[in-house]
Amino acid sequence: MTGESVAEIKFIPATSIVSRVVARSVKADGVDRLRGKIERLGFQTDKPLRVYRVDGGYRLIDGNHRLEAAIKLSLATLPALIVDPPADELAEIQQARESNEASETVVKTTFIDDAELVWKLTESFTQEQAAKAMGGWMQQRIAQYKALKKIDDEAWEIITTSFDGSVVSDEDDDVVTDTTTVVKQKFTEGLLRNILDLHPCQQVELCGYLAKGKDKKGHVYNKAKFKQDAVWYRAFNILWDLADKMLSAAIPEPACSEYLAKAQGELKDNSEYTDEWLKNKAPGDKFNKLIQ
Repeated sequence: MTGESVAEIKFIPATSIVSRVVARSVKADGVDRLRGKIERLGFQTDKPLRVYRVDGGYRLIDGNHRLEAAIKLSLATLPALIVDPPADELAEIQQARESNEASETVVKTTFIDDAELVWKLTESFTQEQAAKAMGGWMQQRIAQYKALKKIDDEAWEIITTSFDGSVVSDEDDDVVTDTTTVVKQKFTEGLLRNILDLHPCQQVELCGYLAKGKDKKGHVYNKAKFKQDAVWYRAFNILWDLADKMLSAAIPEPACSEYLAKAQGELKDNSEYTDEWLKNKAPGDKFNKLIQ
């Protein structure tokens, strides 16, 4: 240590923060919300940044959104709690998460943040180590969040965007009242397990419908329909692959490709084959006639 008392709040220059622990992404709407609050009330000393000393200045553990808001307001100095350096990178992450959970009021941590952090951690650490850094998660939960990486980038962007500006709490704001907005999120980790094995285009389609709350025909689209369509697409994919397998075994090329294109086109244009599979849990008479 440098002789400064642990847990002592000091005012430090914003420019003295030379690096940051990244436990979640910085959300622009959260920064803007905090900026407005700081303009009205000032930077509250009971919610200081959390930092520790490094060569050339300080490393930020907690307070990324508050720091960004303060920088936008050109504040010269900020209240900061100076603590001992964490033991390692995992300890940094754990401290950052614990601080976020203890102080989050304006910018909530979402399962999006958790998933992206799990992806980052499991690139370099074991699931056991990642679980500890996440605050004592079960390894099974780490595996479930890691599996979300199977979701296509475009679909993930739709999911991420659906969270923007949707959860804001301002319990300490005694100037502006009745501004809290709490929206029940459409996407959850558990819900998204339903689409992990679907094709990218199917993931994008279903996530797009749920984010908008409407399908391509303008019908109301909810979580129940999302799950139902995921089951339907899973059955459709089974039949699609089965048609390929059966025709490839029965018809030589180049004729096979022509027949396969016709069969798969029929599967795509006519839902009765997939509906038949869902009813029987096996290829039905209509599908078998199509292949013959």
